[in-house]
Amino acid sequence: MGFFDKVFKSDKKEEEGKNQHNNSAVSFSPFITKTESVPDTLRETALKYKITPHQLDFRIISTQTLIKVEEKESDWIEVEPDDWGNFNKPEILLTPKFQIKQVYEIEVTHYKEEAWEKDLMIHLAANKEKTRIVCTIKAGSIVRYMEDLDLKIKHKIHKQMVKAKILIGLWDLDFMKKVDELVAKARVNGEFILKEDVKIDVAACYASVPAVDDALILHYEEKQKQSDDSGKVDYSKRGFVQAVEKGEVIIEYVKPRPGRPGRNCQGTFIPVAEPKESHKPDFKVTDNIEMEETEESILYRAKRGGYVVKEGDTYDIRDEMELEEVSFKKTGSIDAGVETEVKLHINEKDFLKDA
Repeated sequence: MGFFDKVFKSDKKEEEGKNQHNNSAVSFSPFITKTESVPDTLRETALKYKITPHQLDFRIISTQTLIKVEEKESDWIEVEPDDWGNFNKPEILLTPKFQIKQVYEIEVTHYKEEAWEKDLMIHLAANKEKTRIVCTIKAGSIVRYMEDLDLKIKHKIHKQMVKAKILIGLWDLDFMKKVDELVAKARVNGEFILKEDVKIDVAACYASVPAVDDALILHYEEKQKQSDDSGKVDYSKRGFVQAVEKGEVIIEYVKPRPGRPGRNCQGTFIPVAEPKESHKPDFKVTDNIEMEETEESILYRAKRGGYVVKEGDTYDIRDEMELEEVSFKKTGSIDAGVETEVKLHINEKDFLKDA
């Protein structure tokens, strides 16, 4: 799935499991129960009756949403659907002390495929943090019309979410609009085959934002680190004497920025690490360099053309440089720019050297 991780096995593998041990399911009778984990309930039921979980199905009767706002609270508080908006806020959800879970009342039954879903290939997938859930109805699927098809597809999507331990009805997106379009087409045609995948965003919560560590970028040095594809230095382009122009950013300090925690569609809090601060500027600059500070960075710009020099802990821009010789190997190219005002004094007496 690329960016997304597949949540379930393929329909083909599930179908193979459903067709195994048919005779052993005779003693099983449907029952109603409450559970926090539908997958666990199906596994335990299959083990009890010596059948495979794929031979079982379930119907969601009702859903309870339970929360704890404070860690010290011992009891879970039930939240009615109409009251969920009071808690569905970043200032509450993005605090680690907040906890949430759901309890499902389900009817566990024999698996029996209905006509409308026989050739409807629905897959659920999530991103790495499980903050975004996407449903894909695969190309080649046959959408067959029947009464309440829209609700049946919604229920099937919710069932897959519950099997993946994704909370339902809390962070659902308006995915029924897309479902209604498919149902309307099936109503007109009786049935139709999808020519391409139909992707539907079904749920989204708060993705985390990683912290930004501080960094010190010496832009004027980066100009000298030119290499070819093999990583070898090209001395002819190395730029030993690399001038800077007025207004050019020569140094940049990226300030550390805190990240933002998240919470995924399973209700799990996603912490983020604190930013590291290890490159805070401890140098000085002369009047030839100006500082421009923003919330995110500090830029050091050349106020005049020349070349950058550092003496002790102080950076400066100068316009004169004295060289003993000029050669490809020792100096590389001499790029003084157009408006740099750099003056070079070369003491080399052999004018044919490196010619």
